[in-house]
Amino acid sequence: MAKRDFARSARVGQEIQRLLNAFLQRDLNEPELRLVSFNDVKVSNDLSHAKVYWRSIKNDFVQEDVQELLNDAAKKLRYLLSQEMKIRTVPALKFHYDSSIDYAAHIDTLLAKTREMSKKVQLSASDDSEE
Repeated sequence: MAKRDFARSARVGQEIQRLLNAFLQRDLNEPELRLVSFNDVKVSNDLSHAKVYWRSIKNDFVQEDVQELLNDAAKKLRYLLSQEMKIRTVPALKFHYDSSIDYAAHIDTLLAKTREMSKKVQLSASDDSEE
């Protein structure tokens, strides 16, 4: 039964993500939020809470400002979800900045530095062996 609950929460999360992205373009009057994309929604098994992960398309945004706008819009977004979804209770929305892309870029940078250092070590080792 737990497996089925998980599947339902995942399906509800996907539907919430789809609807929230549509609402940002259609129903909210905040220009800053039109450049936000919801990348993932994790819904608790009891469907009472949803963690909504967002990312801005704009590079020069201020994360705290966008976070505050999303928190201010949470009640309206939850109301809009309740009008569209056929579930008894719409989960409470909690917004989180999606830092996975930043983290992946950081890992890529570290890997590039490691490769560069490895090449230098190999070159110095080959120079030493030639002497």
